[in-house]
Amino acid sequence: MRTPIPNYATPPATPTAPDPAPLTPDQLFIAKRAHDRAKKIRRAAGVARLDAIVTGLFALLSLASVLFDASAIVISVALLAVAFNSFRGASRLRRFDPSAPKLLALNQLFLAFCIICYAAVAIWQVQFGNSQILSALVGDKASMAALSDAGVDVKSILAFAKNVMTLTYGALIVGTLAAQGFTAWYYWSRKPLLETYLEQTPSWAIELQKHQA
Repeated sequence: MRTPIPNYATPPATPTAPDPAPLTPDQLFIAKRAHDRAKKIRRAAGVARLDAIVTGLFALLSLASVLFDASAIVISVALLAVAFNSFRGASRLRRFDPSAPKLLALNQLFLAFCIICYAAVAIWQVQFGNSQILSALVGDKASMAALSDAGVDVKSILAFAKNVMTLTYGALIVGTLAAQGFTAWYYWSRKPLLETYLEQTPSWAIELQKHQA
């Protein structure tokens, strides 16, 4: 009797891992409740992501204004850093990282600090005649001298332009205090919600939410 020759061309079948056991009805109920209770946390992550996108767009616009004001490069870099941290905070919130609310709140306060400093320096430059934006709007000294020789009240025009720019930057400071202050409070208020969620939700349900995110 001839011994059959084994077929080495066909690899032996490897055993497959068994399918994981399905969740029980009680576990499905707990998982659904965990998903519903994380709604505010997911919403905060969405807000942080939107904030990152908007801040990044403003950073690009600020870079374009460097042609008129070289100091805009500073605020552009700061805005890019804020946008990066907003993306980081949004990602951490989706992973239920308890450090995320603090990161996002401090990020907003840093943004407020940068904008207020930029606006304050701009007001100082406008008032003391060192503003490149003001020069671009009303012209240099030679242009203003030519207008004055032509009988134009240059001083009134210059004073009006200074007042408008000062009010504009002042409104920016007030708006920043309101907007960034409220946003920082909003992120910070998510911290107790997140901590309560982590305390009252089984670890396996949290891991399931992370996987779904």
